Amino acid sequence: MRYIFIGTLLLFFNKVQSQNLDIISSQILEKGFKLYRNEMASWISTDSLTQSEKSKIKGYFTYLESKSKKLISVYVDSTEQLAVKRFSFEQASNLEISLIRVEKNIALTGEEKQILTVRNNAFEIAKFWYQSFGYFEIVNPNIIIYETEPEYVVYIIPGPFNNNIVPIGGDIYLTYSREGKSKKMEPIHNNIIPFNYQILQETIDTGHEHRGKKLGKEFITPTDICTLLLYKDVFNGEKHTVIHKKYISEFYFKDPKLVIRPNNEKLRIK
Repeated sequence: MRYIFIGTLLLFFNKVQSQNLDIISSQILEKGFKLYRNEMASWISTDSLTQSEKSKIKGYFTYLESKSKKLISVYVDSTEQLAVKRFSFEQASNLEISLIRVEKNIALTGEEKQILTVRNNAFEIAKFWYQSFGYFEIVNPNIIIYETEPEYVVYIIPGPFNNNIVPIGGDIYLTYSREGKSKKMEPIHNNIIPFNYQILQETIDTGHEHRGKKLGKEFITPTDICTLLLYKDVFNGEKHTVIHKKYISEFYFKDPKLVIRPNNEKLRIK
């Protein structure tokens, strides 16, 4: 009876662990979709600008309004007081957004001036961080901002300066007070892995490893998910795998799904 009890107990713990990993997978995937939609709003709105409009723009930011849940992309003039163009999007699905409104030459709201302050500060932090590690020549910081209570949450995800690489890692998490003051800065990964386009197109499946005591995240991160979705057409394979000494995260590109399981095989990327 003791052996039967032990066997039943092990089955119970395995079932509980599997259920917990399913919950974690769903949470990571949802956050990754959220970051991806923000970046897509920036991509879509930037692509629609005319050359004349681009000549008037000093910078831009995209943020998610906490109340309306709409994504707003704002393109600011040199005075940082006027929106040359403001785009509003709403969520259509996990991966799709719909443009619902375009406004031209209107004053920034008080909230948007605060967000612009946050955006400018986050950009300087990203610039310093990337220059310190010699990355600023190959990546461009993409800044994702959320209005939350009682603070702003900011993710910095590197985008490539050219069309030859997909940068994985090099991302930063920050928080700011509602007054725009920096509260917390935390690197998400240790470094950047520049995946070459040609290699990606010739490789069946890809992956990277999370190592280190402090930044060796146990699971794939929402920023990983975001980057993989943004450049999914470049990847030739079915999935991208993230390996940690405890867990294996498998992200599938088609009908995106995330499977996390224990690393019982003790796999490593050499």
